[in-house]
Amino acid sequence: MSTQPEHPTLLIPGPIEFDDAVLQSMSHYSVGSENIEFDNWKLDGVITASQKGIGCPAGLSISMYSGRAMDVFKSRKTPPGSYFASMKNWLPNQANGMTAIYLPEGVKAPELLPNLFKKGVVFAGGLHKEIAAKYIRFGHMGVSVTDPKRNDIDKAIKALETGLSDVGYQKA
Repeated sequence: MSTQPEHPTLLIPGPIEFDDAVLQSMSHYSVGSENIEFDNWKLDGVITASQKGIGCPAGLSISMYSGRAMDVFKSRKTPPGSYFASMKNWLPNQANGMTAIYLPEGVKAPELLPNLFKKGVVFAGGLHKEIAAKYIRFGHMGVSVTDPKRNDIDKAIKALETGLSDVGYQKA
């Protein structure tokens, strides 16, 4: 049970700014529902859970770390307490500029991808041999994410919604 879902994190960093301290915020409720000023508050890490403010199915731990926090991790003398807490297990798998999207049952990438292309957005087919037909990839890099006036991400999401409908997918 939570007794204080919102805490004034902004007040914490000032008194504990030490070269060897890493400030990490457990922000299960606030990520996705509150403003988090990662850089301004001098946070080194924010951890959340997918089922809280983000509203996705439970099971994911989503973590964001500063370059300073990663340097501290890489130079640590004591090994992490668990497999899942070790950044060295997850760094090789991160992809900041690409999202893989599993397709709903019955939707075929060869039908959907040309439909999306006609709408002016480019998604790509899956690459992983065993599941390539079950997902598509969406790249979000460079100007497509740094220039909000372009609305590239919104256009892609809208195209995906209408494209799925065009190939026969109906929301439950």
